Amino acid sequence: MARRDDREYREYLSEEQRRQRGPQRGSRVGVERGCIARRMRPDFRHGLLSAARLFAVTAILWTGVSVGCVVMSPVQPSQIRLGQSFELRVGASVIFVGGLTIRFDRVKSDSRCPMQTFCVWTGDAVVAVSLLQGSAGPVARELHTNAGGSEASYLDYSIKLLTLAPYPLSDREVRPGDYVATLEVTAR
Repeated sequence: MARRDDREYREYLSEEQRRQRGPQRGSRVGVERGCIARRMRPDFRHGLLSAARLFAVTAILWTGVSVGCVVMSPVQPSQIRLGQSFELRVGASVIFVGGLTIRFDRVKSDSRCPMQTFCVWTGDAVVAVSLLQGSAGPVARELHTNAGGSEASYLDYSIKLLTLAPYPLSDREVRPGDYVATLEVTAR
């Protein structure tokens, strides 16, 4: 079916090109007046329009689904186990099977040396997280990107900051909502 329509369309175009004897008065050079879609067979034209609509709707839905997946919070308990690394965006939280909840509150400071820059010191970024388990109130902890402060403890758990992305660039400032922390929680 599709091959027949393509062949008919090509025949239609070559017939239209034979009829064209040059630019008509008042039109752009080499372009015939009017929309070619109006001169095509109606069923072919509607097929193009519905394909375009289908593509647009699919693109919008795909964007909505992918954005929804990125912002998913909190992560389901069955998805994260102790000792498994995971990523959190600013404002997102994760709940572990044992009931421990970790929330990535914000990046308090980021003095890491920007890429493509020469620095004497590598710098440090400070990540603020809230920890909660059971009826106890939330407890704030700070994790650092340097090796000395990348780990904090809470009750029977050890929380470690593995990476913080994106890494700063010399020509662009990182927006607060763009940060993603990779963390790992283990039992002590």
